[in-house]
Amino acid sequence: MEKLERDHPQLVEPLMLRDVYGLPYDEIASLVGAPLGTIKAQIHHGRRLARPLLRGED
Repeated sequence: MEKLERDHPQLVEPLMLRDVYGLPYDEIASLVGAPLGTIKAQIHHGRRLARPLLRGED
């Protein structure tokens, strides 16, 4: 996650709020102050980037 945070810091907070804390998308959008569509896209992109890192594939 450090690599993701270093390279794409804007993706980390929405991803953590959704996948770690289980917050709904609309609540994340409100907390972060971004449109719902942006939050959904950031989470999708964050998951796509995190997946190989979690598998140990750099």
